[in-house]
Amino acid sequence: DDDDDDDDTVEMMMEDVCFDCTPDGFRRREESGGEGRGEMATFDASRAIFEQIRPEVMRLMAFEEIREMEREEEEEEEESRQKGRRRSRRKSRNNFVYGEVVLEPFFEFVSRSSELCTPTKETKKYYDLGSGSGKSVFIAALTGKFSFAGGCEILKCLHGVATTVVEDYKQIIEPMMKRSNSNRKMKTELRVDLNDIFSPECVRMWSQCEYVFCNCLTWEDEQMESLARAAERLKEGSIFVTVLLPLPSDKFEVIAEEECLFSWGGKAPLVVHKKRRQLEGENDLLASLGKMNNWRRE
Repeated sequence: DDDDDDDDTVEMMMEDVCFDCTPDGFRRREESGGEGRGEMATFDASRAIFEQIRPEVMRLMAFEEIREMEREEEEEEEESRQKGRRRSRRKSRNNFVYGEVVLEPFFEFVSRSSELCTPTKETKKYYDLGSGSGKSVFIAALTGKFSFAGGCEILKCLHGVATTVVEDYKQIIEPMMKRSNSNRKMKTELRVDLNDIFSPECVRMWSQCEYVFCNCLTWEDEQMESLARAAERLKEGSIFVTVLLPLPSDKFEVIAEEECLFSWGGKAPLVVHKKRRQLEGENDLLASLGKMNNWRRE
């Protein structure tokens, strides 16, 4: 019953989100001339959409944090026999530290790094693991480099904001880009899901993408190991970008590292990995070497 009440509260809070960036308003601005035309008008509209959602995201995140604290308080009486579990929960809460990408620097980064995919085909797909309010999905679509831009988020409150952001893109940004004289080559399909990035259905989806982004700034070693094992399903030549922490996998090569501005006002390194080509018979060779090492230890 308490969970139902919490869900109702989230829905009521989502109804309070006020996005006053209407298509008609942006169309009038776009047609007014000067610097408000074409691609610049599209960026102005994107900034306005992002500015509208930021305060609400923070409020929703605070609400989610309060719910988590209440759950921990309910477990306090069992602390003596569940200390390990409680420590684990505290660690997992740190992993939800929320940092948003910033429009211009992330747009430039994705535009450039997407060209590193091999082969550089026109049907590249983008996926954000832990997509939050959907900003990176929005930006990936804005670059015009992908036929699909998607993401998944485990927190219901943030997913609710992301669905609104995606709808704003479709209703406001797509028509503006169509009317402009930009060099956009394709229409991007957008999708955001409420799911765990390690669920089988979610892994199946993002492992088929050529470009994957994950803000794993506060992740634990165990989570990074799980992420690396799942990422090894990506096709050869695919790009996997992490924040600060590299993937602990020899199936990937770090090909670039670049600092990028985030919403907290500071910069963090974006680590660009490329799924390396596996040589014929490589698995058999590695298995043989492993057996040889085990034999020597014995």
